[in-house]
Amino acid sequence: MSAKAKTVKNSKPSKTIRNVLVQPFKTKWPLVNENDMTRTTQLLKQVPRDHVTVGTNAALEILHTAKACALLLTSEFHPHILGKQIIRMAQRNLPTIKVLAIPDLKWDDSLQKVIAIRGGEQRVPQLDSLLAAMEEIIKSNGFEDDLCSSPISIKKKKSRPKKPATKISPEELSRLYLTRSDSNQRAFIPRVSSYAIKSKDGDNKQDWGEFISLSKSTPESMDVESEEELEQSVESKLNISGKLNVKSSENLKQQSGPYIGLTVNRIQGDPNRRKNPKMKKSK
Repeated sequence: MSAKAKTVKNSKPSKTIRNVLVQPFKTKWPLVNENDMTRTTQLLKQVPRDHVTVGTNAALEILHTAKACALLLTSEFHPHILGKQIIRMAQRNLPTIKVLAIPDLKWDDSLQKVIAIRGGEQRVPQLDSLLAAMEEIIKSNGFEDDLCSSPISIKKKKSRPKKPATKISPEELSRLYLTRSDSNQRAFIPRVSSYAIKSKDGDNKQDWGEFISLSKSTPESMDVESEEELEQSVESKLNISGKLNVKSSENLKQQSGPYIGLTVNRIQGDPNRRKNPKMKKSK
């Protein structure tokens, strides 16, 4: 035996993620009694093999493609909530499907979890007798689900009455478009505000053109601030924030109004942030 002491490594707890299946509504479990079980089992044996699909994955594929007309589950289905979820999925895709839970469900003398019955283009008397018996058992035991009986779940395309098309006269049609008499003339000329006219008369250097005022204020309240008021506003901004540079303040003074430029502060990272040493740097 070696003299070296054996050290036990501190194993970190492994994080495991588990899938959780939640059922926010109640689903009736269509469990049948012994008499109905023997009756359904005998009728199931008479159904042709081409219409029977055995296995959970194969049955779910048929339910997904909406080709099944009946579904049989074993009463010992585990987990039980997954069986209810399969029933809910089948009823959503096929509202008229017949579903029963039979104890000791068998096909060819072997236990099965799920058996799906497929319909066909041609009518099969053995299949019709099985579906009629299942429908009778469902109604007698009250297994009808609210989802199947509600008209909301069944999507029906309701034909809306079409409104008769009314003919428009050429005069009414011409009113929808703006026309111009000359090629050099605009079809739409906006209204010039009184403030633009006054500013244009007072300052001949600025070419306002066709000015559209977007402000809701009156022309009397739109007076230009003096240079002293502008300097005071700039100084107050510098005292409050302290982040406006000299260049931005000079630009403010050059403006003819109380214009303040947009300043975006750089977002700094957290210096106390812990870095993962094992993380590889992206090249």
